[in-house]
Amino acid sequence: MKAIPVIVLSILLFSCDQKETIQNEPMALLEMAPTNAIKAVESSDSFEYGSFSRLQYSDDVDVLYEALLAKNERLRSLESSIEKLNSTVADQKDDWIAFKSRNEDYYLAATNYLESITDSTLKEEIAQQIEGSQDRYKSKRDQGEDKWSKLSNQINQLRNNQIALKITLTIPIIESYQGAKSESVVDLKPLIDAQVEIVSEMEELLELT
Repeated sequence: MKAIPVIVLSILLFSCDQKETIQNEPMALLEMAPTNAIKAVESSDSFEYGSFSRLQYSDDVDVLYEALLAKNERLRSLESSIEKLNSTVADQKDDWIAFKSRNEDYYLAATNYLESITDSTLKEEIAQQIEGSQDRYKSKRDQGEDKWSKLSNQINQLRNNQIALKITLTIPIIESYQGAKSESVVDLKPLIDAQVEIVSEMEELLELT
């Protein structure tokens, strides 16, 4: 569980380092990605609409983030640590659930056995033993639940920071894409000229009727 704050701190420090890189060198993160990173965006689920090619985006945050992972060893290491931690947490959670189930099954069975004792004095003595043992177990269980609750909150915060990191690192890339493509996609003069020509042709045809 101690690994959680360390990884959260690593994400925050990594994000701060990369923000400084963004401020000092706006194109730095774009250069970290493979040359086909933006092409991957452009070719994502493309389809034809009339005579124009249009894009249908799926999840380009992950597309661009994966491109960064391919070029940044430190980022890959961080993601690997998060993945291992999540896997370990899941396994240990299963162990914790099994631990509680086994203990609760035991005390249920012990209570059922208790009912078959016909000696009232012995029955009272065994009942006290069961109650004392069960109280000690409940104390341990409650302490464990408190720890798991705190860990769950830390895991949620870790996930929040991971999402924030993805967005922080990929915004400069998509903005570079915007800068590279914006001129061509808003150059409407050829379309306007074509429209004017068509309207003119239609007007001439109407005059002939």
